[in-house]
Amino acid sequence: MLEVGTTGKTPAWRVGCWLAGVALLVVIPLGRGRQGLLETAAVLALGVLLTAPHALARLGGAAPYRPPESAVRLRPVRIPTYVLYHLLVRLPVWLGDVLYTALWRAVGEAHARHADRRAARPLAAPLPFGQDEPTWSPFDPVPHEAHVRPGPRGGRLGRAWRRADR
Repeated sequence: MLEVGTTGKTPAWRVGCWLAGVALLVVIPLGRGRQGLLETAAVLALGVLLTAPHALARLGGAAPYRPPESAVRLRPVRIPTYVLYHLLVRLPVWLGDVLYTALWRAVGEAHARHADRRAARPLAAPLPFGQDEPTWSPFDPVPHEAHVRPGPRGGRLGRAWRRADR
């Protein structure tokens, strides 16, 4: 199941989440009218496309993503750089992650409910009485209709049926 947080998620997921966070923080408040709505929808759709491979793999039962060892060395930064990093990178990624995790969880739960309904529904109606037995001849009457004889049949096929009944 998908958990909130970028740990164990692919870089494409993180980029898609950052785009969604930027759309929620910048494009929605600043975008006005039809153009702003289209820009927001385009950015969110691009985010969905970027998060889809990881989400579908995880919903299918794949293990969390394990990033390769990084050769990058961290160095200390000043407080303004740290605050800007959190405002410009971490906050949008967190907002997008919450949004897309909720979206893909809902998709997974809907798929599971649909699969449960499909599994609970019988594939075919059971045949009455002994018709599913290999010894039952389709020419014999159904057991509850044994007292009913078919009416007269005409033509060559009808004569063949009457001969077969004797």
